[in-house]
Amino acid sequence: QVFLGKKNYPPMLIAQILTPQTTIDKMRIRSFSQPHGKVRSTGLRICNFAYTTDISNVTNRILNLLSGVKLWVVGCLGYATYKTHLNLDKVKRAIEILQPETTILTHQSHELDYEHLSKTLPTNIISAFDGLRVDLRKYMYEEAL
Repeated sequence: QVFLGKKNYPPMLIAQILTPQTTIDKMRIRSFSQPHGKVRSTGLRICNFAYTTDISNVTNRILNLLSGVKLWVVGCLGYATYKTHLNLDKVKRAIEILQPETTILTHQSHELDYEHLSKTLPTNIISAFDGLRVDLRKYMYEEAL
């Protein structure tokens, strides 16, 4: 267990309970409930960065929470319609409204071929891959709108 530690192993992480608005090291973190089929999951907005995987519908409330975001990492399972996840069409519609500088698609199934997406998606929409590195510093410390 990474939070408790055991025997000669100290804890590796310090648990921090997130309230809907938390500040850690000058970063304003907003956590919010989002639909994930019949259950709810948690999305995060940290200044100008948002992370919303395990989401099935981008509601007006979520669009408002993400307004002005510059980097959006979003779950995009495939092309089909799913009860628990967004598909590529729903993500594209949300991107049209939110207009983030960059969107990274994550939580993808085998349906979404990286090479094909890389050739067909606009340059501001990136298909995530194992080992992808993103410098979050320019998004994390700017004041969110």
